[in-house]
Amino acid sequence: MIKTEREKVEPLSKRIRAVHPYDLSEVIVLPIIGGDDRYLAWISEAFRGPFGSPGPKVEDP
Repeated sequence: MIKTEREKVEPLSKRIRAVHPYDLSEVIVLPIIGGDDRYLAWISEAFRGPFGSPGPKVEDP
């Protein structure tokens, strides 16, 4: 399972399809509709990257 932000789904999906050995790789997008408050706070912080930066960029293949 890979966690990412909505705006990074398409470039990440392209990269997975480019490097995945199967003809049809499993890429699905699921919304977060709830969860442990501490985990949700952590994941929100993680997506901001260090010092509030947007985090690493996913490169197109």
